[in-house]
Amino acid sequence: MRKSIVIVFMCLFAFVFRIQAQHRVQCDALGNIYDVCTDHISMHSSNFNIDYRLSTLQYGTSGQLDLTNPLVPFLFFEDQGSLVFFDNNLNVLEDPIFLNEKFQGQITCVSGSKGDALWLYDANSSTLIRTNRKFEVLSQSANLSYLTKSALQPKQIIENGQRVYLIDAEKGILLFSIFGNLELQSQTFSTQDPIYRWNDGIYFRMENALYEWKNTDPNPRILSYFELNELNDKNTWIICDGQLFYTSLESGEMREILILENLEK
Repeated sequence: MRKSIVIVFMCLFAFVFRIQAQHRVQCDALGNIYDVCTDHISMHSSNFNIDYRLSTLQYGTSGQLDLTNPLVPFLFFEDQGSLVFFDNNLNVLEDPIFLNEKFQGQITCVSGSKGDALWLYDANSSTLIRTNRKFEVLSQSANLSYLTKSALQPKQIIENGQRVYLIDAEKGILLFSIFGNLELQSQTFSTQDPIYRWNDGIYFRMENALYEWKNTDPNPRILSYFELNELNDKNTWIICDGQLFYTSLESGEMREILILENLEK
């Protein structure tokens, strides 16, 4: 009996350690590198070669980091329905903002927008909403479940130039205008990886192909190819300061991908 208890305890410890050891590395437009874990976030400053760390246990678990404004990043905790804003030294700027106090609906995805605004997806009304920091509505889409004939579950929203990309697990990439009007449904282009913004385009992976979708182009194009044996349950990839890297989910270690010298070329 005691042996069984020890085995169960060790399995639970290994499971908890694996959850806490998951690293999601992201990079902002200034080249600062963020490492998001279940219970904390750390940042390496590109300018001063200094590391910062912030415990997030008091706010929630598995926060979604938004780096649209590199001077004022924020974390969205879907389990709490809250936003935590901080500066680029990981100093929290204000108390958490609970979105259920601002909206009647259920906000499941949030991202930054130009002019210190925000994009929010309300699952109750199936709408994409743009607000200012006072949470006054600036624009709002029509009911997207009606338009797409499906219940959307967005996992990412990206604004770039005059375009807004909503990424859904089943419907793929949905393209909107800056005013929240649905312009294109692209189920053809779908990915389970995060999609990255760099300069005037977004970048995503399908199978072993790296796609680039410029803001001025009607459709994405294949830019290069990955080694699929490098992408597994232990590794993923990111774009940082115009370079491609493989990143370890267990350690956060970054290894440069040599297939592409620079995305600006």
